Amino acid sequence: MERWLVRVHGIAWATAHGHPVIIVRGVEHDFWFGIAASPSDAQALADCPCALGSGHGRLVRLFAAVLNTVGIQLTEVQLDVDRAGCLEAHLLFIGPTSQHTVLAHGLDGVVLATVLGVPMTMTQQSVHLAAQRTRGMPRVSPFSSDRPTTNDGLSPDLQAFLASLDLDPLD
Repeated sequence: MERWLVRVHGIAWATAHGHPVIIVRGVEHDFWFGIAASPSDAQALADCPCALGSGHGRLVRLFAAVLNTVGIQLTEVQLDVDRAGCLEAHLLFIGPTSQHTVLAHGLDGVVLATVLGVPMTMTQQSVHLAAQRTRGMPRVSPFSSDRPTTNDGLSPDLQAFLASLDLDPLD
């Protein structure tokens, strides 16, 4: 089954719900969805110097150092939506003599892939399920790539979704 590349597009604060939201977008296909996150998950993904000392950020750097020391490389994070509708991550590792896949919490996979620069992929079915579960998502197909985009590269549907979240920017 074909897998589509995804990436973290940004982090915002859901004022009404009191938690960060991680916005994930397709790289080559026009889709997006939000993932509710903890402040420490969002801080680990932030690209500011203040995030370097966060618990999750430190743990990811430690994890990368251990992998490097023992000669194992994380090569891909495959995100999928399980039967219960939860995002899960399959971490693909290559070692000196074997390959392994480890099941992890979806957001942990997103953080690892983003911080370590590892590709993240999803099947079209999982993309559709994740997009359906995004609260406040406009009732449009997340797969249409022929919608016009604005000057900043965000489709009108994504802009409407972000506006519906009543988000405060994280400065």
